[in-house]
Amino acid sequence: MDPLENEILDAVDGLAVDLQTRIAVAASTTGKLHRSVSKNEIQREVRAWLEGIDISSIRSEVRGNPELPIKRGDWTLTLTAVGLLNRPSDRLIQVGPTRSGRLNDAEVLQKKIHKKANQHSKLDRPLIVAINTQSGFEDREEERSALIDQQPESVWRTLAGTRHTGLHGVLFFRTVVPWNLHCVSSNLYLNPFIDSDVPDELLRLGKAHVCDGKMKWETGEPLGDLLGLPDDWPGERTSSADRTDVGPD
Repeated sequence: MDPLENEILDAVDGLAVDLQTRIAVAASTTGKLHRSVSKNEIQREVRAWLEGIDISSIRSEVRGNPELPIKRGDWTLTLTAVGLLNRPSDRLIQVGPTRSGRLNDAEVLQKKIHKKANQHSKLDRPLIVAINTQSGFEDREEERSALIDQQPESVWRTLAGTRHTGLHGVLFFRTVVPWNLHCVSSNLYLNPFIDSDVPDELLRLGKAHVCDGKMKWETGEPLGDLLGLPDDWPGERTSSADRTDVGPD
């Protein structure tokens, strides 16, 4: 990751201790910083944005949540409120930073899941594929299209009929990293064409299933709670230089 970008991300993260906010933020960037910029100015922008957020407006489906674009030349940092933590954290950025780009469209998802299902087609136990997508933003329509609605074929359905009947579920996460396990978004899609056999523990996560011909989404427990992790997991904050930079392969 760019060291100039690291400085900005560290400055943004540094607001967490002072503000004691429970708002979890996702960060994504585009472009490149060509020179150092004022960290104090950026902190003032972020502080004003956070203090103006009505926490009741923050939804588990991220689209439409409060967002702050910060532009410096051809570089843009976009912060998005993605959830509420159980308690204030010493990290403000709980998801990312990601490099923006349209990586997770339905066709790409369908091909990746199809490949994984074919690799494990002869299992004697139900198969559940977990996908850690490279975006902090949910797109349920793309997920549903990849699994069921994509034409002429999707993961579970083709023009000739159903397929991958051994694939009982697909579990989507949004940029899972050690420091966001208490607020990371998840969607477990159950195969609607079979009597899915999924462990009860996984059913505690957010899930999607077909009911009366319509897709229904249910909010579940945070992954951190499911794993029994303490509220302050994973401990003290490290610099943005130690983060996983998520972006195009």
